[in-house]
Amino acid sequence: MTEETILIVEGSPDIRLGLKSILQRRGYRLLVAENGEKGIRLARTEGVDLILLDTELSKMDGFAVCEVLKNDPVTGEIPILFLSAGTEVKNKVRGLRLGGEDYIDRPLDRGEVLARVQTQLRVRRLNRELAESNAALLEMQVRMEEDLRAAREMQRSLLPRHCPVSWPVQAAWRFQPGQRVGGDLFTIFPLTGDALGFYMLDVSGHGVAAVLVAMSVARALDPASGSGIVVRGRGREEIVPPAEVLTILDKQFPMERFDTFFTVFYGVFDLKSRTLSYSSAGHPPSFLLRQGGEVDFLDKGGAIIGLGGAQPFEGGMLSVRPGDRVVLYTDGLVEYEREDEEMFGQDRLLELLVAHKDMEPEQFASSVIRDVLAFGNGSVPGDDQSLLLLEFDGGIRLETS
Repeated sequence: MTEETILIVEGSPDIRLGLKSILQRRGYRLLVAENGEKGIRLARTEGVDLILLDTELSKMDGFAVCEVLKNDPVTGEIPILFLSAGTEVKNKVRGLRLGGEDYIDRPLDRGEVLARVQTQLRVRRLNRELAESNAALLEMQVRMEEDLRAAREMQRSLLPRHCPVSWPVQAAWRFQPGQRVGGDLFTIFPLTGDALGFYMLDVSGHGVAAVLVAMSVARALDPASGSGIVVRGRGREEIVPPAEVLTILDKQFPMERFDTFFTVFYGVFDLKSRTLSYSSAGHPPSFLLRQGGEVDFLDKGGAIIGLGGAQPFEGGMLSVRPGDRVVLYTDGLVEYEREDEEMFGQDRLLELLVAHKDMEPEQFASSVIRDVLAFGNGSVPGDDQSLLLLEFDGGIRLETS
């Protein structure tokens, strides 16, 4: 252990000698000052751990010295033990109010001196350890916040930027970040031939790990990655059915390897046949809002991704007509809570979707998020809220490279 330094600021040569005799045997490094000015100088320059301070110094008494030391950021944390001879209570109170830790009465008692010195040095060590731990925790928190900011930016970078005018759909989306970085992700992309693929996924948990898993899934579902998950074959490529896509993901992202799971809805618009094929892996039920006001629940699928084939995935297929809308969302919307802990819920969400069905897609998406947040008086959601709307508008105009 590092040798601890004690500064003795005492006007009496006999008491200085007595203190040195008591403390030297304990292996402390001792510094001695016979007046306050020298004591202040040594305290500022010598790395002192404890000060024994005479209250009755000439010129500058111990109280004045204590006040100077406690107001100096260099010496303010050094504990001070006053040395006094029958000091009145009011003077002891004064010393404690100035920041002194304790008193040792004269004549000195060896046992009392050692006990009070050891106590204050132990407190000093504990305070240092606590300060070091707090500094380390603060540094760790700063690094974590930097990592989370980077993760949030990575997450945002993978969200769609715009829907090309050449596509036979109108699209609108909203992403409302929660208090903690989550694993929400969604996009829409061209497939081979006259088809569009789209998905929305939600990785369990929060933080950098959730975003990294979401990014891995996004790469796997990218037709340009060559993974063979959403399209396969060379030359005449074939679109992989959504249920089979989820089966492949379930094998590639086992829970025991990634220590997490995710839900996902994956769909394909076939523009020639005007059909929507889809499958869902434990994702909140998506909706097909018909132009006439009817609602089809897109509930075909299976369990979450990560169970390694424990349950087969079922696919669904529906015809679509101009004006029909597919609405996908994550559970951050329906699980959004107000102050009484009541959740927004799926029923309220469906009522909103039907109520806003005649709005243009952008207005529709903004209104839904606005009304959900109004339910909770605008408080920041605990989880990410994602909403994706795709409206089929008819003719084939898709251009793929």
